[in-house]
Amino acid sequence: DDALKTIHDAQSLEDRLTAYRRIIRSAPTPNAHRRVKGVDRRLADIVDRCLHVDPQKRFPNAQAVLEALDDREAYRKRRPLIVLGILGPAVLLSAMAMMATQLVSRTFQDSESNLIASALDRERISVRFLAHSVERELAIRQAELEDISKKKEVIDAVIHAAKTGYRDRDQLTELLNAEKKKIETRVKVQGRESAESWFFDDQKGYQRWRHPRGVTSLDKLWNWRDYFHGLDREFSPETVPADIKPTSQPHISTAFRSSETHQYMVAVSVPVWNEDRTEVIGILAQTTHLGQLLAEHTHIMKGKNQLSADNTISLVDGRNGKLLDHPWMTSQVMADLSDERVEQMKWTPEQLKRYSKDLQIAETHPPTDHDHIVPPFADDSYDDPVGRILPHEFGEKWLAAFAPVGNLKWIAVVQERRNAALEPIHRMRANAEKFGIWAFLIGGTLVGTLWYFVFRA
Repeated sequence: DDALKTIHDAQSLEDRLTAYRRIIRSAPTPNAHRRVKGVDRRLADIVDRCLHVDPQKRFPNAQAVLEALDDREAYRKRRPLIVLGILGPAVLLSAMAMMATQLVSRTFQDSESNLIASALDRERISVRFLAHSVERELAIRQAELEDISKKKEVIDAVIHAAKTGYRDRDQLTELLNAEKKKIETRVKVQGRESAESWFFDDQKGYQRWRHPRGVTSLDKLWNWRDYFHGLDREFSPETVPADIKPTSQPHISTAFRSSETHQYMVAVSVPVWNEDRTEVIGILAQTTHLGQLLAEHTHIMKGKNQLSADNTISLVDGRNGKLLDHPWMTSQVMADLSDERVEQMKWTPEQLKRYSKDLQIAETHPPTDHDHIVPPFADDSYDDPVGRILPHEFGEKWLAAFAPVGNLKWIAVVQERRNAALEPIHRMRANAEKFGIWAFLIGGTLVGTLWYFVFRA
């Protein structure tokens, strides 16, 4: 080739040596020996040093070559220990990371379960109190009406007004206004919510007194309303049975929507008997918004800072799953909702079947004191019906407890956002994960540094 021709064409030995040195310096470093089987990196380095162009970088003598070969052999014997020293810490660090991850995950799962159980226990206590509160308030209102209905002067005033075809009802109006005023004064002192309206219907269902006075309802026929006949259903004015009679027992009506506030209301009614209790001569009743029945519990929760966007209470009809009251169901909101939207605010058939079964609420059940039979039921993944309308505000999962309200087939609900309840655990988990990542990085860096110095040595 060209290199051999250059050397052959040289005129003298000196020229040949000069050409040879020039060719050696310009030639690429040989590396074919590195691809030979059995030649490791250290042996190849020894060969390269023996062949180095610069004499200063070659081994000074044969003894130095032997010592390098001896060092290589010693390294080959230490190599398993070096590999073990490299892989051992890596495997140990990885195993510790996996064990720590599993331990932390299991610990937080247990903590989350315990926190959910604790929250649900808290909700059970709260919902039991809420159901008691609603039941007690209705019982108090019913007792107040019964006291008035049994007074002789009231009974006499009703009989007198009836004899005149209610053309002369001044005495009855004056008496009922006075009794209402006494009750309202007591209610104010006790810090309770006042009734929305008071009224008296005669034995045929004509409204003969109302406070506040209602021009559109006075002397109109209301015998189709549930509060009058007590049959737990509403008739239409055109389909009232001919033999309809006023209820003979104190009664709490089915919930109905107010034409003014568009919120759900309920009427508490009691019969007014004649003096010898042989005939019901009228019905005395009062109406109230369902939200007013929850007011006592609402005030208590606000006082304890337990009522917020993350904690709320509601009331559901256990027969059809209809949402009767909810903090979101304000008068303005309900007025703007279409009938289709209102119909959406109810439990799904699956929810209704599950919760009503667990709380033993059904159309066929006889009246019983449910609170002494059925303990509050809880759900750690409750779907709020309002979430179907406002998914961003109420669409997430809730921790909820349910309790029947006496024998009314109503279900009281106390609920708390699941994510809010578990927020301390989530925050601790995030901090633990950050700490674990930093610990792994620092440990890996230390091991890597040790490996570096081992390789350098």
